[in-house]
Amino acid sequence: MFRGNPLHSSLLFVTTLLLTAAPAAFAQLTGDLQVNVADATNAAVPNAAVTVKNLETGATRTAATGAFGSISISQLSVGDYEITIGHEGFVTAKTSASVAGGTSSTIAVVLNIATATQQVEVSERAEVINTVNAQLQQTTVRSSIANLPVVVGGALVLATASPGVAPVTPNNPFLGLGSYNSNGGRGRANNITVDGATATDVSTTGGAALGTVPLDAIKEVNLITNQFNAEFGRNASSQFQITTIGGSNQFHGELFEFARNSFFNTRDYFDRTGSAVPNVNNDWGAMAGGKIRTNKLFYFGSYEQQKIRGLGGTRVATVPTPAQVSSAAPIAQQIISQYNVPTSPTGTITQVAPNTTDFLAYSTRIDWMVTKSDTFFGRVGESAQHANSTGNTFIDSNLVQNGASTFNRAWTGTLNETHTFSPTTVNNFMAAYGRSAPVFTPFVSNSGKPEILFNDGTSNFGTWSGLPQGRIQNTFQYQDIITHVHGRHTIKAGFELDRVQANSFFDSNVNGSLTFLTLAQFLQGIPFQYSQRFGNSVRGFRVWNEFFFAQDAGT
Repeated sequence: MFRGNPLHSSLLFVTTLLLTAAPAAFAQLTGDLQVNVADATNAAVPNAAVTVKNLETGATRTAATGAFGSISISQLSVGDYEITIGHEGFVTAKTSASVAGGTSSTIAVVLNIATATQQVEVSERAEVINTVNAQLQQTTVRSSIANLPVVVGGALVLATASPGVAPVTPNNPFLGLGSYNSNGGRGRANNITVDGATATDVSTTGGAALGTVPLDAIKEVNLITNQFNAEFGRNASSQFQITTIGGSNQFHGELFEFARNSFFNTRDYFDRTGSAVPNVNNDWGAMAGGKIRTNKLFYFGSYEQQKIRGLGGTRVATVPTPAQVSSAAPIAQQIISQYNVPTSPTGTITQVAPNTTDFLAYSTRIDWMVTKSDTFFGRVGESAQHANSTGNTFIDSNLVQNGASTFNRAWTGTLNETHTFSPTTVNNFMAAYGRSAPVFTPFVSNSGKPEILFNDGTSNFGTWSGLPQGRIQNTFQYQDIITHVHGRHTIKAGFELDRVQANSFFDSNVNGSLTFLTLAQFLQGIPFQYSQRFGNSVRGFRVWNEFFFAQDAGT
C-alpha cells in the first residue's frame, strides 16, 4: 500500500525543470516522407513545390522535387499529414499519408496537365510503402492498441504479434511477462525506447520505466526485428519504439476503466478446491490534450491507477507429516518451528501465492511550435508500484514463505528540439533521463537464518537465499542527428552519449544455505552441505557509452 502520494513532491520540481531547460532541448522519434512526382506519361517532374501539413498541429514543411522528381522530407513527427504538390502548368494535387516512426514512407503522386478550368484535385489517402531501406518493421497504431486485450505485460506484449518473437517464461520471477526474445536473441539485447529515449532495463530484460506510459496514451508502437538503420542501435537484437500522444488543435479526452473479477476467472490447474481463484482487478484513469494556442502550443496529460486484490498461482508443496515431526531430531523440530513450516497428514499441502498490486502513474507533455523552423517537445512521467505476484512468491520453493514483495518507483523525462536549416537540412537534438528503483523485500525476515534445501523434491524451507536485493538505474542520454537531402541521397549523421549509473545490493547467500539430501535425513538431523558468502554486497557501477554513425540512404 502507498503511504501518502509519493508523486506530489516531485511534480513542482519536474515542471520547473521542463520550463528552465527548454532552450537546451533535443529530438523525439521521427519518420521521413519521400514524395515521388511524375506526369501522366510517368516522366519525372522536377522543381515541383511540395508542402506537408501535420493535421493535428498545423505545422508545415515545404520543399521542392529534384532533377529526378523526388524529394525526401526528413525528421517529421509521427502522425497524419496532408501533402500538397504544385507546379506551373499542372493541376495542384492534394493527398494524405501517415508517417510512422523510425522509417521512411514513400508515396507516388501523378500531376495532370492544367486545362482552362483549373481546379484543385483532392485524391484519397495515398498508399504508403517503404522503398528506401530494408529494415523489417511492424507498426501498431493507437486504434489497434486500444482494441487489443492487453492486460498483463504492458506495451511489450505487442512485440509477440510479430513473426519470430516469443515471450519469456511467464513465471520467471525476474523477467516480466512482457519481455520477449526476437529471432533467438536474448531479452537483454532488445533496445526499448519511449519517444526516442532509452527505457531499457540494463540489468534484466524488459523496459525500465514503461509504467509511466498508459497504453491508451501510446500513439504508435514500432518493432524493428532486423536490418535496422544505423541511427538505431545500442543493442543488437530488436528495436522496440514507443511514441506517445501529444496535444493538437482539437481537444480530445478519454476516461477508461478495465474491470476483472472472479466471475470471469477459471480454476488454476493445480487448485484442488474446484473453484476459481478469487481476483479483482480495477485499472482506471483519464487523459486529455488540446491547444493552449492554435497552431502554436499544445498540451497532453494522463493519469492511471490500478488496484489488484486476489490470489495468484497455486503450487503443491511436499512437507513433513505431523507424525514425522513428532519423532524427528530436536534440531529438525527447532527448524520446523522457527521457520513456521506447515505440515500435512498426506505429506503435501496446497499453497496459493498472493496477487496484489497498488499502482499509480502520471505523465505530462508539452509541444511547442517555437518558430516556422523550430519545434520543441517536453515530456515527463512518473510511477510507483507495490506488488506481490506468483513468480516472486515461489522462487525456488512451493511454500509461500520463500518469496518477496516488490516496490518500484520510476520516472522519465525527455526534452527535444527540431531545427529546420533549409528544406533539405534538418537537425534533431534530444536529452533524456530515466530512472527505476526496484526493491525485493522478503515476506519473512531471513536475517541470520539459512535457507534449508532438499535434493529429493521436498519444498525448500525459509526465504530464498538471494533476498533481499534491490537496485537503482539512472540513465542520462544525449543525442544529435542531422539529415541532409541531396538529389537521390539522404545523408544522416549523428552521435549519442549515454551515462549509466547502476547502484545495487544483492545479499546472495549471505545468510547461508543448509542442504539435506532427503527429508528423512533432515528429520534425523544429518546435513549434507553448508555454504555461505561473506562481505558487503553493495555495488555502484558507472559506464559511459559513445555512439557515432553516418549513412547514405540513396535511392
